[in-house]
Order: sequence, then structure tokens, then C-alpha cells
Amino acid sequence: MPHLRELLDDGYDLVRVHCATALWEIGGAPETPAVLGALLPAWEKNPATGNHVTPCLERTVRAAGAAVPLSRAQLERPRRGGRFRDVEENEELQDV
Repeated sequence: MPHLRELLDDGYDLVRVHCATALWEIGGAPETPAVLGALLPAWEKNPATGNHVTPCLERTVRAAGAAVPLSRAQLERPRRGGRFRDVEENEELQDV
């Protein structure tokens, strides 16, 4: 887990997202601040990371209250990146 925490500062969005997801799976709720601290900025900077961010947020829904503003902001965008540009996946985002 220490190595995963170090990688939360990696320069590549997807590395941070995958490491944050792994950190949540291993450490659970105590890792929430670190996980959200990596997931939310990555998603905001690179909407295509939503493919990986939203499933993790679904698993952390009780702890992910900080994600609500970003989720709403993504829903307000006329065009979304990543897999959310298709209707079916867009509806999936709306269900989060």
C-alpha cells in the first residue's frame, strides 16, 4: 500500500486512477481521503478517466459525498469524454 500511495502523485492520470482504485480495494474506507484526492482531480482534468473513476465511486458511494459536485458538473456538460459520449454509458453516468 505505501507504493500505491506514492503513485497517487504520478504525472499520468490513469496511473493515479488505477492506483487509487487498488488502494480502495485493499484499504477500504480509511483510504477514502487519499482515493478521492486522486480520483476527483484526475476526472476533472481528464474526463476520459470517468470510465475508471465512476465504478470506484459506486463502490465508495457512502464515502464519496465529495464526488457529487463533480458528477453534477459532468452531467451538465453538453459533451462528455471517455465512454460517456455514447447514450447507454451516458445513462449509466446519470445513475451514479
